[in-house]
Amino acid sequence: MKHLRILGYVDEVARCGSIRRAAERLNVTASAVNRRIADLEAELGAPLFDRRPRGVRLTAAGEIFVRYLRGNMGEAERVKSQIEDLKGLRRGTVRIACSQALALDFLPRQIAEFRKAHPLVSFDVKVADHQWAMAALAAYEVDLVIVFRPTFLANFQPLMTLEQQLVAVMAKKVLLSFGKAA
Repeated sequence: MKHLRILGYVDEVARCGSIRRAAERLNVTASAVNRRIADLEAELGAPLFDRRPRGVRLTAAGEIFVRYLRGNMGEAERVKSQIEDLKGLRRGTVRIACSQALALDFLPRQIAEFRKAHPLVSFDVKVADHQWAMAALAAYEVDLVIVFRPTFLANFQPLMTLEQQLVAVMAKKVLLSFGKAA
């Protein structure tokens, strides 16, 4: 799926705002990234980036194209995963954004359990507040969000919801004063 690599180049350049920085992150030469993007721009008949002395900026066509590719990259990854399933392999990276409360105990246990059955799967976990996590999901920067009270996004749906037990913890002295007031 060679074309996916080129789309990944476009996405990384858009995120970095620089062909050179994107190339460093992708471990390829800047000239190779620029050449692939130029080929794609020629094929599309429109420039995707406005090249400036200090980096690049998406053109209007580039914004449309990046929105399209981010929406479809996840689908392409799912297709690759399904094909690997046919071969009995499960591999890849699952990008997760989660709240701090889940990052210390719950999520590591779940990941460890999953990796017993699927050792070739890796996880990239980002700890964030729910607003950042939902924005990252909408921007296709993460694949999954595990947070308390997620904001509503029209194109996304909860996979699972769990009830949470509420517990109040306070100093013994405060508890006694509550008892006297009651």
